[in-house]
Amino acid sequence: MLRVAERGHRVQAVGTNIEGHFLTSRACSGGRDLGVVSVRIEEGKISQIEPGKKAGALVLDESLWLAPGLVDLQVNGGYGIDLLTAPDRLEELSKHLVFTGVLSYLAALPSPSASDAIELAREVICTNSQDGLQKSPAAPKAEVLGMHLEGPVLNPTRRGVHPPERLLSGRDALRFFEEVISVVDPNGRPAVRALTLAPEIDGAKELVPLAKRHQVIIAAGHTDASYEEGTEAIALGIRVFTHVFNAVRPIHHRDPGILTAYLLDTSTILTLICDGVHVSEQIVRLLTKIAGPARIALVSDAVAGLGDTSAGEKSLLISRAATDSTGRLLGGTTPLSLCAAQFARFAQISFPAALHCASGIPARILKLRDRGVLKVGAPAQLIAVSEEGEVSAVIQGNNLFQLSSGDAANRRST
Repeated sequence: MLRVAERGHRVQAVGTNIEGHFLTSRACSGGRDLGVVSVRIEEGKISQIEPGKKAGALVLDESLWLAPGLVDLQVNGGYGIDLLTAPDRLEELSKHLVFTGVLSYLAALPSPSASDAIELAREVICTNSQDGLQKSPAAPKAEVLGMHLEGPVLNPTRRGVHPPERLLSGRDALRFFEEVISVVDPNGRPAVRALTLAPEIDGAKELVPLAKRHQVIIAAGHTDASYEEGTEAIALGIRVFTHVFNAVRPIHHRDPGILTAYLLDTSTILTLICDGVHVSEQIVRLLTKIAGPARIALVSDAVAGLGDTSAGEKSLLISRAATDSTGRLLGGTTPLSLCAAQFARFAQISFPAALHCASGIPARILKLRDRGVLKVGAPAQLIAVSEEGEVSAVIQGNNLFQLSSGDAANRRST
């Protein structure tokens, strides 16, 4: 099992240079079981994928799947780090997230002030300019792709734990977004990559063309909109729904609401926190039957409690969520790899299909062709994961990093 000694400390990763060598494993990509393949890594990229075993290849344990690194669209924090209050710990968080299989992610902020959002945006730009994808990283680290602003243009009725004093509408909302997207990388692209808003709030419709001009993905969420307002939002191009079933007007048989509009429209993608707490197993199964796995993107909605073993647990493989003293949900503390394993069981689909919902589909939302996929030419951003959600190894650049106490790759083929 993947062990964590104590809160704030990560297991040491042991790296092996595999430049120019083949790695043999049962593999999956695009939701499909590829069978046993041999993957060759050269100059930090996948250069060959051949069926079967190759002589001299490093062989992964047969209980593991070689899969694309997970892509998380919503990470507020983890391992005692809250990005809203400690944006300067972004790089530290990236070093921890690899143990959950997440190799690419969006740093999320819940209805921040403009100054808080700008501070994290600058950290994102700084981190990306220093790192990039390295051919031979000294240690595994998740790549932060940008920011996800969850709010502050949300409906107060469905705000959840977002502080009411930070919610904005109208011209204030436009000014906020204009200010935050002014923080750009050397190529002129804003640090903000995604924005969740309630489409019925004053100012929301005006934000749509502004966001589109800057290639920012817009999602509906924390909304009390009607069915008709939902269809209008989809027509405007808001085709992603943030943490489906949570903080949204519920479905009623005479008042279908916005959620019904998104469930029925096949052009939409729904993000889901499949930690067994935010949404019940039965509703996950119902969602999958209605929408199908190809329209579901798994997210962790991770908060500082992810990876916290202060209660005595010694494994990350625990399904739970963060709550306040009243039992109100604050966010996720279940690793995305375990969310994928649970999604396979809850939705009664294959494990490769569930992994695709945590890698390929989030990458598709972000229009990334080289993430969430195992193909020649893509960066070597891979994980070795069991069907229980335990991540045993990470392949980044030219290195294979063993993460667990046991050997993920411990023999050569003959």
